[in-house]
Amino acid sequence: MTTMMIRAAWLASAALCAVPAPKAPAQSPAAPTQAGPAAAGAATNGSAPSGAAGARPAADAPQRALPAVEDLAPKSTFLALGVKDMGALAERFSATPLAKLLEDPKVKALMDEPSQAAEAEERKKRLSAMGIDSDSVPWPGAVRLALFIERDPELDADAIGVMLCADYGSKADEAAKMADGIIARLERESGRGTEQVDIGGGRRATVIPLPKEDEDLGGGQRRPAVNPLDGIGQVAATPDSLFYLRDGSRFWLASSVASLEDALAAAEGRGETLSSVEDWQGASAQLGGTDVQAIFFTAPLQPLVRPLLAGPMGPMQPLIQKLFGDIRAWGFGLDVGGGRGMIELSSTVFVPGEKMGLVSLVSDGVEVDSPPAMCGDDAVSYQRLNVRFDGIMKLLEDALAALPDMQAEQIAPLLEQWGPGMRKAFGAIGPTMWSFTNPVPGSEGGTRSVTVMRCSDERAATALVALAAPSAGLMPRDFQGGQIYSGEGVPIAIGLGGSAVLYGDLAAVEQVMRASTDASARSLAENAVYRRAAASVPPGPVSGWGYVDAVRSFDLNRKAMLAEDGLIGRMDGAMDDREAVTDMLPVQLPPSIRDALQDVDAALLARYIGPIVYEMRPSDRGLAIRAWWLPPASE
Repeated sequence: MTTMMIRAAWLASAALCAVPAPKAPAQSPAAPTQAGPAAAGAATNGSAPSGAAGARPAADAPQRALPAVEDLAPKSTFLALGVKDMGALAERFSATPLAKLLEDPKVKALMDEPSQAAEAEERKKRLSAMGIDSDSVPWPGAVRLALFIERDPELDADAIGVMLCADYGSKADEAAKMADGIIARLERESGRGTEQVDIGGGRRATVIPLPKEDEDLGGGQRRPAVNPLDGIGQVAATPDSLFYLRDGSRFWLASSVASLEDALAAAEGRGETLSSVEDWQGASAQLGGTDVQAIFFTAPLQPLVRPLLAGPMGPMQPLIQKLFGDIRAWGFGLDVGGGRGMIELSSTVFVPGEKMGLVSLVSDGVEVDSPPAMCGDDAVSYQRLNVRFDGIMKLLEDALAALPDMQAEQIAPLLEQWGPGMRKAFGAIGPTMWSFTNPVPGSEGGTRSVTVMRCSDERAATALVALAAPSAGLMPRDFQGGQIYSGEGVPIAIGLGGSAVLYGDLAAVEQVMRASTDASARSLAENAVYRRAAASVPPGPVSGWGYVDAVRSFDLNRKAMLAEDGLIGRMDGAMDDREAVTDMLPVQLPPSIRDALQDVDAALLARYIGPIVYEMRPSDRGLAIRAWWLPPASE
């Protein structure tokens, strides 16, 4: 399976989705429209070029819009990906301040590496050898990809199928020239020619050979030889060919004639597709409409993974169920230049039944409220999260009950010993917890972090910490009316006091405990970046939200790296044993990177970017998380 994914994804993206990093177009490809005949491609062994009549020429009339991925993918799909318009997406991104930051000469000097330049030049040469100008490679418009389960008639077994379609609109002829060149190259490398097969409706598809077993895939990888009769081999069995077709402005790729025919029929509104599957309907509704949408479904894969779970992993299946529950789908989305920010990322967990395991620990949401004064007004990042700590013991007990008897018998005494104290402590903690990162005072850079959990019964929490901390090398001392557990050489400290439990960097824990009793401490709510980030969160209850001041975070880490690099340089000059220096400290920065870091400071970054904000919202059918990158404050 892995081999086919690598090869199919490479071929599909290279031939159909313009992987050779084309420049963003001045204008995205138009919607599907009439396209002239494809440029002739070189054919070998009597095969017809992909743009020739054998693969059906460009349409004589405009085609209707390419259906959504759920209207093309079969019901057995386990991964569906849809892009509304890749060209328009690239165009919108190129207009964002973030894209302009990447083009800034000072930032390019930091990012550009000789190896990348050499790779780009090599890619340009390969395209040129195929008669393709790398600067004119077009972006596609709509793109649809589905990975699904299909029946392999030769093996009489389930196998992984693939279907991909990219619509190039008015750029179809340019895309056909690129595809023809890539197919010709594959023919030369494999020593096997392509051939044509009828797929009905007067259309013929090009059969593209894939590498044989143990054949070199390039980059030091080889296609593995597998036994299709064993459990893993059945999953990993891959086809030896892919089927390619140009249909007007659309370019199709599929793992079998049957899957290609089904996709073409679906494009014409015939046949059952993913859109009728309940898991798709629920997961896509929870994810919402996005420029790019990818949803992974767990149910279709069960027939393939069941043989794998029949062996040593079999006894672990009940445990996995208890830890994660009945997660039916995972969704991911991307929007560019939308209402919330320059870029917005979305993710969703679709759980239509009872929430259990880790998902059940996410508490109900509340409106965005003011941060506690102990955060300080100089925080570089901030997060508030609601967690059902009182559900942790049930999760542990359920997990123990799901373990095989032998493992359960080993763990049960520990849970009996620690369980009562843990139950009392976890019952008193939360649900609110805050995490924040502050600059290191008096230093050239760097940050330190702390997490604070609300606690209604400090005695219960103290009893558990007092029992567990010494075994980790942490010893108690009084501090600001509370206690801190810390130890020499131990990076984490635990604080108790002020109706809270804290853990994190020792200096950060001390600072927060001081601030909790300081009525004059300035609150983070007075920070302009915090106010802007909080204002960008839509109204309504959230289980968690937070932000990162991207400008200050990068700048503080930049200064810390330069300070470390300077220390390495001074030690290198003072010590004869360079190996001892590199063992003690991180590797010294290359001069080009060090010089570039000197110039990429906060003032430069503030011209292009703002904070990164995220929110988490629970629902009756799962969980949705979104993150967005705000533009600079000047915009």
